[in-house]
Amino acid sequence: MRIERIGERAYRVTQLEVEPWRMALAVRRTVSAEVAEAVAGPADLGLFLYAAGVSVEELLAIPPAEPTEGRIWTLPVCFDGEDLADVAHRVSRSIDEVREDLARADLRCVAVGFRPGFPYLEALPEAYTKVTRRDSPRTQVPAGAVAIAGRRVGVYPQGGPGGWNLVGSSAARWSPDLDWPAPGDRVRLVRVESLTPGAAWRESI
Repeated sequence: MRIERIGERAYRVTQLEVEPWRMALAVRRTVSAEVAEAVAGPADLGLFLYAAGVSVEELLAIPPAEPTEGRIWTLPVCFDGEDLADVAHRVSRSIDEVREDLARADLRCVAVGFRPGFPYLEALPEAYTKVTRRDSPRTQVPAGAVAIAGRRVGVYPQGGPGGWNLVGSSAARWSPDLDWPAPGDRVRLVRVESLTPGAAWRESI
């Protein structure tokens, strides 16, 4: 484990023995947000201390969340992305097999970042490591686009530039008033033939 100080009371933790989302979830569950905050990245953990008398070491001593914890979300997706054929070629599968891989994947949100509401979801089958980011990012990706880079899936909550490979579209749109997948939550992409406006993230009970 490596602890790096990045501010007066801010720290970046790398080389954790467990997934960062598990520690972030455990800290949020144990300590109030007025005392400390934990933010998971795909490979690191940010810790922000707001109250005196709490230390990084104390927070990291909290038992990590279990792998089975977290909420379960579904997102209807029309797998019609313009990079779908190229992705299929790279992984030596048919377009429909790629659609099936995406719909069958039991994904985990490991971080939210890059822009508000953009979830980093893992992990697709090993073959998808061949699907690297695009050499030339697009200047405009439509809001709701579903894309992959390597074994990760992302959902663009807003329009804007992006370098991942587009494999589908959804009705997901970012709003601070909406609940949204958080690190530790599980996600299933539900294959649909057409999108219904407003039918986006849904938490399973």
